[in-house]
Amino acid sequence: MKSPTLGENPESEHEAELESGVPRLDFASRSQLELLEALGKQHRRLAQTYEGALRTFSDERNPDCLAQSAHSIRELFDALPLAVGPPPRKPADLKGKVREITDVWVAAIQKTTTIDGQTWVGDVDGHLAKFLERLAQFFKWFEEEHPKHAIERDIVLDHFDPGRRQLPPQLRRQRGESVGQIQRYMNSVAHHNIDPSRAEFVAKLAEAEAVLRIFVKPAPYADRKTIDAILKGSGQ
Repeated sequence: MKSPTLGENPESEHEAELESGVPRLDFASRSQLELLEALGKQHRRLAQTYEGALRTFSDERNPDCLAQSAHSIRELFDALPLAVGPPPRKPADLKGKVREITDVWVAAIQKTTTIDGQTWVGDVDGHLAKFLERLAQFFKWFEEEHPKHAIERDIVLDHFDPGRRQLPPQLRRQRGESVGQIQRYMNSVAHHNIDPSRAEFVAKLAEAEAVLRIFVKPAPYADRKTIDAILKGSGQ
C-alpha cells in the first residue's frame, strides 16, 4: 500500500474541503475506498473507525500517527459485532454484584453451624444452602451479562460467512486466530509496547485489510467514474 502524499499546505486543503462540502479521498487507495464503502454498508461506525485509521496513518506530520491508527484498527475489529445486530447493552456492574454475594457469604458463615474455625463439619444447613443458591444465581448472571469474548467472535465469524451458517470448526479457528493476531499486534502498537517502522506497520495494516475483505467482500469501483477521476487527480 502506498503512503498518501501530503499537500504543501494541509491546513488550507482542510479548509477548502470544509468549504466545498466534498470530502477529499486521497487519504486512501482505490481498494481501501472499496473496503470503506463495504464496511459502511455493515454499520456506519465501522466505516468511521476505518476512515479514521487511514486518515491518521496518512498524516506523517503526526509523530504518533502509527499508534493512533493502530488504536482505530483494534477498535474496528472490536466493533465488528455491530454488523450482527444493535450494540449490546452495558452489562450490570460486576463490582456491585460481587459485593452483594460477599455480603450473603459473610451472613452465612456467621449463622451456619457447618464451619468450625477453618474446618467444615457436618452437613450443609439452611444458611449455607441459601448462600449456594445465591452463588449459583451469580454465576448464571455472570455468564449472561459477561459472555466470553470468543463466543461473541464466533458469532461474528459465522455472520460474515456468505451462507450465514456456522463455519466448520477448523475454518472458524483459523479465522479467529488471524483476527486475534491482528488485534494483539495493533494493541501493542497502540500502547507503545512495540515501535514498528512505517513499512512494518503498512504490512500489518494490509494483513488486517485482507481479513476484513474476507468478511465484507467489497464490490469493485470499476465503473465509478467519479472515484476514478478523484484517484487519478491525486496521483494514485
